[in-house]
Amino acid sequence: MSNESAKAVPSTPKRSSRPAPPDTWRRARFFNDYDEHHNDEPVQDIATRHGIGRRTAFNWLAERRIYSSPVAVHRMRRVKAEDKGHKLGRLFKIPQDTLDKMCKAATNPVRWKPLSMQRLYWEIPTTVRTLQWNLKKRKKGAGIEEEERENPENQAEEHEQVQDWAVHMYSWVNYYKKGPFNFYSEDDPKNNLLPTPKLPGKPRKKKNETWEQYGERVTNWEASRPPEVELQTTGAHMA
Repeated sequence: MSNESAKAVPSTPKRSSRPAPPDTWRRARFFNDYDEHHNDEPVQDIATRHGIGRRTAFNWLAERRIYSSPVAVHRMRRVKAEDKGHKLGRLFKIPQDTLDKMCKAATNPVRWKPLSMQRLYWEIPTTVRTLQWNLKKRKKGAGIEEEERENPENQAEEHEQVQDWAVHMYSWVNYYKKGPFNFYSEDDPKNNLLPTPKLPGKPRKKKNETWEQYGERVTNWEASRPPEVELQTTGAHMA
């Protein structure tokens, strides 16, 4: 084995990530026939021989004059669409105007919220992942900004929290049915609908525990119990 073959490393040949547009046999044959006989025959006869109309033949020749010969042999739909700024295929579900408004703090009051909330605010009929793709591809990563901190449009006001509050929710569920989802307030005893948990019972002595240790646990348990409620009889109750 030679040194050159030993040093050779297999590699994949470089090629464009975007495939070239396919050649169309009808265009190629028409152009070849036209180049050979356009001085002797009219364009209409050459077009009829290849099964195309006279108007189509003149359009193909005009495209070849604009885009040169190698490109004109290919399919021209994508080339002409790119020149006009159009996109082949289905239209986007998210309008461009909506994306432009979402990327400006002056027109998007929920710009700093998660995309799930922005999708609901703008009533976008797609998933959050689709919205991320549109912002990345069509707005070129509009979520990333450089040197825009001093822009007044991008400065959001922060409101201080005046009072602490909490929302309490409860429900129940079993193997057969789900209960309703309700709310309650811990300040109002009438709306405190959660059952009071049972107090821990008196501890039991373990086998590997001495009486002193057990007595200490019982003392701690008695100290942790709430005070007894004194019942005051009123009215016609019997003492």
